[in-house]
Amino acid sequence: MLKARNLFIFFIVTFFLVIGQAVVKADIRFQPSDEVIEFMKEADQALEYQDYNKASYYLQRAAERGYPEAQMKIGLLYKNGWGVAKNYDEAIYWVRMSADQRFPRGLYELGLIYKEKDEMMEANYWFNMAYLYGDNELKSLIDAQI
Repeated sequence: MLKARNLFIFFIVTFFLVIGQAVVKADIRFQPSDEVIEFMKEADQALEYQDYNKASYYLQRAAERGYPEAQMKIGLLYKNGWGVAKNYDEAIYWVRMSADQRFPRGLYELGLIYKEKDEMMEANYWFNMAYLYGDNELKSLIDAQI
């Protein structure tokens, strides 16, 4: 009985050590390169002035380099038809790329897209994922959607 208990404790400790390493890696994966930072500065400035063509150019560059915030934003441009042809499939593709990296806002936005398409089971899945990974501000936005 003692061996089984020790084995169980060993398993639990090992599990939490692995999870802890995954959390540290999760924080690292969102660190953009200098090039991506410049693309995002240009894109954010263009979005501020509603220059969606310029924004889509820079967001596309950052998104292709795997930056989840850019992937989410380019997806939203496709969703709304801002600076690009309106295309829900492209919107879902790019926002999903962001969500697959567990980017909290990307998870939330994907839930909103599915909610707009009246696919509530899919929307609730992504809202729940966003709730799991998001901060308090995002959680209050999700509470308003559910």
